[in-house]
Amino acid sequence: MALLEVQELTIRFGGIVALDGVSFTVGEDDLVGLIGPNGAGKTTVFNVISRLYTPDRGSVRFSGHDLLKDRPAGIVRRGVARTFQNLQLFPHMTVMENVLVGTHSIGKSDVFSAALGLPQVVGEEHRLHERAWSILELLNLTGVARLVAGALPYGVQKRVDIARALASRPRLLLLDEPAAGLNPAEVEHLAELILEIRRFSNASVLLVEHHMALVMRICQRVVVLDFGKKIADGTPQEVQRDPAVIAAYLGETAEAH
Repeated sequence: MALLEVQELTIRFGGIVALDGVSFTVGEDDLVGLIGPNGAGKTTVFNVISRLYTPDRGSVRFSGHDLLKDRPAGIVRRGVARTFQNLQLFPHMTVMENVLVGTHSIGKSDVFSAALGLPQVVGEEHRLHERAWSILELLNLTGVARLVAGALPYGVQKRVDIARALASRPRLLLLDEPAAGLNPAEVEHLAELILEIRRFSNASVLLVEHHMALVMRICQRVVVLDFGKKIADGTPQEVQRDPAVIAAYLGETAEAH
């Protein structure tokens, strides 16, 4: 059974069909790219999976569970975490505080225990801080751990966003345009970072990205959308040769993007 199963996903906004019968899967320990021209429906897929949108038709199952029955706040506890194309950090909090927010879903202490400062709460806080610190080390963020997140360069804030998502110990990580706004050197580092994240977390990754060289380099499978429909699903090599994909990108090869 696949970790994530998206079946016949359809959603309309007024008279516009944003997704039209989209189906695909993400397996355990998988790294899948979700690509397509602007307006193809990629972020809409993410918003359905993370329960920001409710589809008109179709199903989304995660490890056999119907995610469409959950509220948005329950998705992280299920083991699904995401980043956002438009950063949604807490800009006035430190980097460490932002990452600790991500650990909230895996903490077990209640408000009453925390108020009393019970030993198990102290121990749990210590463990969560250790996890947060290990993630900061992984993403090379320890040097800015105590700095206010909103004052950092955009590329660094992108890594903080990923760190916060990782802190919840996800089984599936949704990365929405992580290379947007990065320079070539930062994109190169991001490719290595995503591969390292998978080794660190054992999480599957679903990656929405316009940077085709990055997608084709690191993804095991690529799903292509165009005008809300799936037009291809296969290995990077298969997708690059697909006539429908080439046509969707105005006759250019995927490598040219």
